[in-house]
Amino acid sequence: MQDFVISLAQMAKDISARILGLPLPSDIPEFASPLWPLMPFGPCIDGTDVGLPDMPYTLMQKGEFAKVPLIVGANKDGGGYFGIALPLLWGGLKSDFKKTTEWFLPDQKDRDTAMALYNDSSFPSDRHRMNRFMRDVTFQCSNRDVATVWASHGVPVFLYVFSFDFTGLVQNKIGDAHAFELPFVWDNWDKIFGTLSIRGSRKSYQHMADIMSCTWASFINCQAPKCDTNPPHCDSALSAVPAWPQFGDDRYYISLSANSQISSVQNATPMYQSDEFPGDDRCDFFETAHLDWQNIRKSSASMWLNSSRVYKASQVMV
Repeated sequence: MQDFVISLAQMAKDISARILGLPLPSDIPEFASPLWPLMPFGPCIDGTDVGLPDMPYTLMQKGEFAKVPLIVGANKDGGGYFGIALPLLWGGLKSDFKKTTEWFLPDQKDRDTAMALYNDSSFPSDRHRMNRFMRDVTFQCSNRDVATVWASHGVPVFLYVFSFDFTGLVQNKIGDAHAFELPFVWDNWDKIFGTLSIRGSRKSYQHMADIMSCTWASFINCQAPKCDTNPPHCDSALSAVPAWPQFGDDRYYISLSANSQISSVQNATPMYQSDEFPGDDRCDFFETAHLDWQNIRKSSASMWLNSSRVYKASQVMV
């Protein structure tokens, strides 16, 4: 199977074509993903021992994985920029959660269930529903499942949610979005975040970076978030972090923030903003829901035809 990789320039061109209502670009392949052009790639299951013999989750369930201690987690607002990005793609989603369910869920029964699961009246808008939907199906629920499988094979696994208060513009617009914890792990770009913070809380950003970098350094050293002897210069930072238990029957995870706390995965998802980790009601749904690829060329062709008719009609009226 031939790999397909696109450049940032092509990505920008395809997004621009979508915004301007132009015909579907000829460079989009038949196997384009539902998130084209933001996710123009995927795993290739070739069935070989030197490649990928099966779906990764299936291999984990069979116990066919490297049985080493694991830290797995994601961010509270992991879908934070999906609600902004999805309307730019070729799904014609706009900021409409019903359209989101229609694009990602082919079966009407699954669409109805998703609408019910994300019908919390505390959601500020459909964009926030889209964010949570994408966060759960892409990051949080898969993390729950991976941690569950790891623990079932008796291998230490530690689950986290990054829930730092960025303050100011970042927190108000997208919050703890996907990958926003990485500057804290590496203790680099967090200083820029802190400097740009409206409240000027650079000190809290550095404190969070100390916690993250020292925790990860400890894991490298002793395969646990805390060791008998802390890494250099980490005594103060790690003294503020509670003991982080392994994920097991109690399904504990740590909520990493300036005031980190231990929580557990719940059966029912709490109200919006308290739902830093989705409950079993949502994650169990995604285990059985039929999520399928969409025929972008077929759906977008009709979408473009309709938009062209509207455009031509407007020109006649002018």
